[in-house]
Amino acid sequence: MSMDPIQVPFKQRWRDIRTRFVPVIVFGAVLIAVLILWGERTQQSSFVGKVMADTAYVSAPLSGLVTGFTLQEFDNVEAGDVIAVVMVADSALLAAQLNVFKTQIRLLRATQDPLSDVQRNMIDRIALQVDVLNERLEFESLNLRRLQLERVNERVQELHRRNLISAQALEDSTLQLELVRTAVKAKERLIRDMEREMERLSAYQEGVTRSDIDPVSAGVAALEAEMEAVYQEFKPIVLKAPISGSVAKVYARNGANLNGGEPLVMLASPTPTHIIGYIRQPVTVRPYIGMEVQLRTRTYPKSVAPAIINNVGAQIMVYDATLQRGSGFIESGIPVRIGLDGLDHLHLIPGEIVDILVANP
Repeated sequence: MSMDPIQVPFKQRWRDIRTRFVPVIVFGAVLIAVLILWGERTQQSSFVGKVMADTAYVSAPLSGLVTGFTLQEFDNVEAGDVIAVVMVADSALLAAQLNVFKTQIRLLRATQDPLSDVQRNMIDRIALQVDVLNERLEFESLNLRRLQLERVNERVQELHRRNLISAQALEDSTLQLELVRTAVKAKERLIRDMEREMERLSAYQEGVTRSDIDPVSAGVAALEAEMEAVYQEFKPIVLKAPISGSVAKVYARNGANLNGGEPLVMLASPTPTHIIGYIRQPVTVRPYIGMEVQLRTRTYPKSVAPAIINNVGAQIMVYDATLQRGSGFIESGIPVRIGLDGLDHLHLIPGEIVDILVANP
């Protein structure tokens, strides 16, 4: 009598498979995943680099008093915006210089007596030029003040739209701006009238022979040259933003005396332009222009992208302080510059540290 084998139920077979083979399969899959992630995410970089962007220091060539400066850290500016006005000399010194010119004009009248009509006309014209010089300097100061107040008023209006300041603050800012605008227009009309009078006096001299004006012409010419020099010296220096960006650092405040060449603010652009990296010593890879590298960001979500070395430094240099590993030793390496063309999708932040792998060493 034949004996048929006992059939093992499917559930029993499936349970045997799960207990014997599934743990092995899961362990193998996890091991493979760990190896892949280890190779992609934790592989030692060939070197490190720092994302760079345009920066600019705003300073005055001459020493003077800072006026109209209202910026604070992180304020945004556009290229060409007026940042501040530096008064290179005070009003008392200007008044003293103008008094010198008036004294010299009186001296011309006294030493050339009796004066001809032409000579008297020339002296009157140079006296009028002194007054125009003073009015022009005041006009430029007022006009620069107007530009500053217009920028401030635009900010105040924006803050008012966001309900961050009261309507009274907006009204005060607008009133102050209108007062300065009215003063600018009045000063402009006065200068225009004075210039028309100068043109009338100049027209009076047309057709006069040199023999009639030689006794006074030398003194008048000297005064005109001195006035032009004073105008350039006392003319306020307008400091404008050379780039668009935000204020990264403020070195002096409104009303401070700024020395010539001393920075007032540092501006930083939010748009990255390139990466500066350093290949550590001992140098195992000699970089060259056109070498392919791979950028790996540290900011989440982490990204990987290919790039090209655009420039290589001529000699080994000490790292940027932010790239030092803090081991107690000052590290150095070969600097390289990596372009960022076509890498906008990485959304790099200026100052960010990235890892760099050499694709084909």
